[in-house]
Amino acid sequence: MQDPNPGGDSAPRLNFPLHFALLAGLVLLYLRVLARMDLGLGTALGGHLIFAFEGALYGLTIALALRAPAVMARRALFVVLSAACSVAATHAGVWSRDGVEWLLARGGRELSSRAEDTLAIAATAAFGALAYGFLVRVLWLPRLRRTAPLLIALGCTAAMIVLAAAVSAERNLEWFIVLWWLAFSAGLWGLSRWRGPADARIRSSRA
Repeated sequence: MQDPNPGGDSAPRLNFPLHFALLAGLVLLYLRVLARMDLGLGTALGGHLIFAFEGALYGLTIALALRAPAVMARRALFVVLSAACSVAATHAGVWSRDGVEWLLARGGRELSSRAEDTLAIAATAAFGALAYGFLVRVLWLPRLRRTAPLLIALGCTAAMIVLAAAVSAERNLEWFIVLWWLAFSAGLWGLSRWRGPADARIRSSRA
């Protein structure tokens, strides 16, 4: 069943056509301009800033697509938290990769360079999608199913693994970022339009 207002009548609603239009503009801007700029990614501070910037930009495409009664302060908080989630997810992905490498090293094994990159990106995608999904559900779409963040995370992770099997992450990092944005938005759109069996029974009983 489809629900045009998954957050309920009193909760902010996400205008998905507007969100996808903003996302399309962000993708073009990112691929044509931002991804080609030297923003100091090679330094620790520069890396943190660019990850936060990318997270905030994506969060902005959601915040600007919210319909009333979403207040500006709450939208701004979401953008700031989006930036923080992006940085935290990146660290979690790297730590996950390092943890797996440590376990393998104890057994006298090691990952190839490409496998290391794939593992880090897949873990980052999973943690990031879980964090973003939780934020969206708590702040904007409370009637999303509880499993929605997990399902979106699975979709984002699968997308990263498929792309990593086709191209090098080290040379095409911008495409992984863009694909994650698209996969998360597609998952959010699909799951936000789904009502669980309990909601369907309630609606049928009122008919």
